[in-house]
Amino acid sequence: MITVEELSRRLRTGEDSYTEFKERIENPESIAGEIVAFANMEGGYLLVGVTDKGSVGGVANPTQTALLLTQICRENILPPLLPLIETVELEGRAVVILEVRGVYKPYRTKGGRYYVRAGPSKQDASP
Repeated sequence: MITVEELSRRLRTGEDSYTEFKERIENPESIAGEIVAFANMEGGYLLVGVTDKGSVGGVANPTQTALLLTQICRENILPPLLPLIETVELEGRAVVILEVRGVYKPYRTKGGRYYVRAGPSKQDASP
C-alpha cells in the first residue's frame, strides 16, 4: 500500500487532495466525513498518529485504531466501505494508514452528509 518513503514524502508535503492527518480518532462521524470525501473523489490516505503540521506522534494501540477505522467504514458510511488498513513504523512510532478507494459512489455518512475532497479539506456536496 504505502512505503516508508512515500509516507515520509506525504508528511513533508502536508495535507492535500489525497492526504489527511489525524492525531487520533475522537469523533467517528467526523472521521466518516473525511473518508466519504476521499471515496467520492479519486481516493486518498487518512494517516492516524500525525499532527496537522505533519509531526509523527504515533498511536498507542495500532490494533485498536485499525478496528475502530474498520467499524467506522462499515457502520458510519453508506454504502459501507471495505477498509485497506496498515500500520507503518516511522521515527519509532506507529502510524495507522487507511487507504480509501470508492467504487460505489456516491457515499454519505450515517448522518446523511455527502462530502467531496477539495485540496486539504472536505467540502459539503449535494446528493
